[in-house]
Amino acid sequence: MKAKTVKLAAAILMAAVVTFSCNKQDPDPQPAPEEPVDLDITRFGTSNYYIVYGSDKTSADALSSLIAGKTSVSLEVVSGKSSAVRLCEILVGASGRDEHKAALSLLDGKDGYCILTSGHKLVIAGSNDSWTALGVKAVADRIKDEGAWRNGDRITVPKNTEIVEAKEDPQLLAYLLANGLPFDLKTAPVLNCYGEDGIDVSQGAASDGKYFYILNRSSDDKRAIVYKYDIATRKSAGQSEVFNAGHANDMTYDDANSRLIIAHGQSEGKILTPVDAATLKPGSNINITVGSGAITYNALRASYAISQGGKSLYITDGNFKVTKSATRTDSTGFTAQGMGSDDSYIYFPMSGGTNGNKIVVYGWDCKLVTVLSISDTIESESMFYAAGKYYISFYPGSHAGATLLELRPEYRYKN
Repeated sequence: MKAKTVKLAAAILMAAVVTFSCNKQDPDPQPAPEEPVDLDITRFGTSNYYIVYGSDKTSADALSSLIAGKTSVSLEVVSGKSSAVRLCEILVGASGRDEHKAALSLLDGKDGYCILTSGHKLVIAGSNDSWTALGVKAVADRIKDEGAWRNGDRITVPKNTEIVEAKEDPQLLAYLLANGLPFDLKTAPVLNCYGEDGIDVSQGAASDGKYFYILNRSSDDKRAIVYKYDIATRKSAGQSEVFNAGHANDMTYDDANSRLIIAHGQSEGKILTPVDAATLKPGSNINITVGSGAITYNALRASYAISQGGKSLYITDGNFKVTKSATRTDSTGFTAQGMGSDDSYIYFPMSGGTNGNKIVVYGWDCKLVTVLSISDTIESESMFYAAGKYYISFYPGSHAGATLLELRPEYRYKN
């Protein structure tokens, strides 16, 4: 009888350990279970989980708010930098936990997010804060409506959950626009190209994914130089001879022919100058049938988009034959300069506002999509997308050459 009593007491003790293994009163780290388990984030009106964030507290707070709204259970949001490791955690971003590093490795160096269960932890890891927030949104989408991870006030994440959204070519701005998600646009300095010998007025800029190409011209529109910079080191990789590119209003990179195409603009609007991207040697001018003060090339579509004076929009094939045209319908009152593109959209950086500049967005169908705002007020000249990032080249004035900035779309999940 005594032996049976001892065995019963041991069983009760073991059950108590399992039941309270995520007790909030015990912040000490504990080993993960040997076998994967479903994660009961909320159950019976309570939870043992904390939300632990790295740098994106906004998305973490919004996830906590969503859970509270659906279950009446509040999950405390804490910083991974200052909180003890607990067994039951929802990790949002670079929380300093080993599980985040392991999850991030599943992206294999690509942009995107990963959602997975690891022991008693739910891990949301992104290649940056915007992708982490998109991962949070993916979790929230499974909680908002019943049927996926939520049944009434109970939220259960299935064991062995592993959701990987990895992008070889992220095109984040286009992704956010296509999905109708709100975001902010921030800029960060990349480099300055000051020019020389009076050839110091910034115009077009482009990239082949390995190098930046920046064009400066003289005030009399008779001399121009294309400067080449290594993207990785941002150091000079050469420059062209002095040549005549007219007003040189914009420039793009043509992947199909490994060349830069410069749009003369102004009175010479129908003249383009090609420049070999490897040697930086200018070729013979190309005469086209439409005015060209702005130009961009998209490799996937094997097409150019061309505009003049902020009024027209033409889509051409690789030989500059017009396949589609339209009159622009935006009316921001801002000054048109160059343009850029990705696989989904055409972008017109516009300047002249005292409270910031605009980026007018069109589809490749020549239809207006939206108008975006950025805080920078200096004159924007050209825009391009390369190696997973967006860039805008500016002319700060006073013959100071070009200032190249990275354009960073910043998304945060908000309930």
